[in-house]
Amino acid sequence: MKRLLTLTAMLVLTIISASAQQTEKFTIKVEEPLSKYLYLYNDWQTGIAEFETNRNELKVNYNAYFQRVQYVDKNDIYAYDIVSTSPLLYVTIGEDKWVNDGKKHYRVVREKDGIYLAEAITLHTVDKAMDAGYGATSSTSAITSTNSMFNMNSGFMDLRQVSTMELTMERRINYVIGKDGDFNSLSTKNLNKAFPDKKNDIRDFVKKEKIDFNVREDAIRIFEFLCE
Repeated sequence: MKRLLTLTAMLVLTIISASAQQTEKFTIKVEEPLSKYLYLYNDWQTGIAEFETNRNELKVNYNAYFQRVQYVDKNDIYAYDIVSTSPLLYVTIGEDKWVNDGKKHYRVVREKDGIYLAEAITLHTVDKAMDAGYGATSSTSAITSTNSMFNMNSGFMDLRQVSTMELTMERRINYVIGKDGDFNSLSTKNLNKAFPDKKNDIRDFVKKEKIDFNVREDAIRIFEFLCE
């Protein structure tokens, strides 16, 4: 009986771990550097920004709060958005390829014939209520304060900036489908848009395989099925 309970507990833990793999929750304490949590990669890495007419080698990282790949100056003090007069096609960071829609960047999971399945990686404040007086709290004021703290002044972010409050944050991963700078959340409707000749196949596959568009394995399965 004891062994059965142990196995059951292990199974429950496995299910919880599988369902929670899309999110990562953590706490930023007062005086901790914000850059440690805002950026996806542990270190700034040499990457390639590929534009229509040229390419640049930069030290880059992905800012999950602004949802954009940024580059750091030579002193590793300020981070900037990647801008150019030539349209940005993609950025590579190590083995990862990042595509964009002009405002946000997405990490490529699979690609075929110019169509991308990609991850939208975002950072959200999930628990920090600022004192609103009389023992009450206000989530709105917390969000406003967070936005102000993370704000990029004059187009750059000071990487030395520290948190002025304790924040519980959550990094989330959702999936998008698209091409040519036009990305939309992964859904039956948007798969029909990306694969207009396979609407019946999409409908049948989603129903038969019980596809959950928020699960990485399911997102990959339906994309690879449509690209066969």
